[in-house]
Amino acid sequence: MCTLGSLKGLEAVVKTDVDLQDESARYESMHAPNPKVEDPFPVLVLDVHDGVSTPPRLGFKRVHWHDDLQFLVVTQGCVTVDCAGEHFLCREGHGAFFNSGVPHRVVNMRGSAYMSFVFPDKLLRFFPGSDMAVFGVGPFVGAQAQATMHFDLSAPWHGELVEQLMLARDILACDGTSGIERYKACVHLLMAWSVYISNVKQSLPSRAERASDERMKAFMAFIEENYGRDISLEDIACAGNVSKAECARCFKRLVQTTPYAYLLNYRIYKAMELIRTTKLGAGAIATAVGFGSPSHFSTAFKKVSGVTPKEYMMLARAQVEGAEA
Repeated sequence: MCTLGSLKGLEAVVKTDVDLQDESARYESMHAPNPKVEDPFPVLVLDVHDGVSTPPRLGFKRVHWHDDLQFLVVTQGCVTVDCAGEHFLCREGHGAFFNSGVPHRVVNMRGSAYMSFVFPDKLLRFFPGSDMAVFGVGPFVGAQAQATMHFDLSAPWHGELVEQLMLARDILACDGTSGIERYKACVHLLMAWSVYISNVKQSLPSRAERASDERMKAFMAFIEENYGRDISLEDIACAGNVSKAECARCFKRLVQTTPYAYLLNYRIYKAMELIRTTKLGAGAIATAVGFGSPSHFSTAFKKVSGVTPKEYMMLARAQVEGAEA
């Protein structure tokens, strides 16, 4: 039975999920485009506390990738990072970098907070064809470059880079930031990039690692398209043209779980979305997301979310009614 404490703990998450409904079609896939990429200020700034993002962002807690670069700085507690076969704990005062096209996810631990900066590499190029673009951006961006890096303060330059991210954070965390202030924040992001390219000793992904990442994109795209029907490990493996054993190794490398566990969690994620956005009953939702029986659905749902589908449904729909009142 759901306790009052567990329901209250879900309220903020459900409220944020409701706010995300308008984004759901736009960010359905693992490929998560930056909605600000064509804006005059093309930096997407996410302030994430206890797994709740401001502004709301769909799917940021799942494995995803984007065409942009990303810096993050942890401002409270710890987060865990899964990226390109690397798994590390990022503590308060640490930072991280994700290159374009690299599958990754950041998981908040209780009481943690971080700020994320997602931006296109054009922000760093000054103008097309410049020496800055040729020498300061090109060699460090994309599949031929370092996929990710943890700035854990083990080297002095890590601290210099994190300091620039914190300065950008201090500016952009304020409401109503002016154009001049946004300019100053971009200068700090440029300084962080300058520190990075001046010091990084690139550990380039091997051909096998790049192939593994591309297979994972194929596996996850297949799951996103077919989660509502009965699919097997062999079906998932075939999507990447590999054996079942290699498919399992790819999942273990990137997300430290099995293909089945990933599929199960994705089905529950989609079930929560249907609960928030439709008036379907639990049985219909169970069928829609690929469960053979309502009892299996209820057991799996509670294992993942901590509450039953009925309890989640009551809270989510109460939130919707409150927003409409």
